[in-house]
Amino acid sequence: MKRVHTAAAVAAGFIVVVAIVASSPVFAGATQPASGCDEAAVREAIVNSQAVASPDFEFQYLECAEGFGWAVITLPSIPAGDAATVLLRGSGTEIEVLDLGTSICTADAGIPADVAPQIAPPGVDPAGDCPPPVPMPVPGEPDFTG
Repeated sequence: MKRVHTAAAVAAGFIVVVAIVASSPVFAGATQPASGCDEAAVREAIVNSQAVASPDFEFQYLECAEGFGWAVITLPSIPAGDAATVLLRGSGTEIEVLDLGTSICTADAGIPADVAPQIAPPGVDPAGDCPPPVPMPVPGEPDFTG
């Protein structure tokens, strides 16, 4: 994990980053309205993560609860009508970009199953695109999973 102070803004490539912002806690406590996620701090964390090539993106959705956030952004590099999902973790005044992509799994990003529905956009599966569990072989029966 790379730590980047707010003064060091860079944009290219894809890494996980923590942005240190100088405002009040962004994700503390219960579910907060979108404005409580501090859109400017989240934008800065996304740009500093180098996950996007340009800060020219628009928020379609942003929600935070219990130390995690879910944003849906429209990037100029993605075809019209498509959007990217950004999963976030907040701790005090730090925001960490956990995942950015068009297909994500909240469990893989470490978001608890009880928090994911609190931050998921309306009409979106709060688990994301998690693969189905692999069935465990039953002793004495053939294993066809491999």
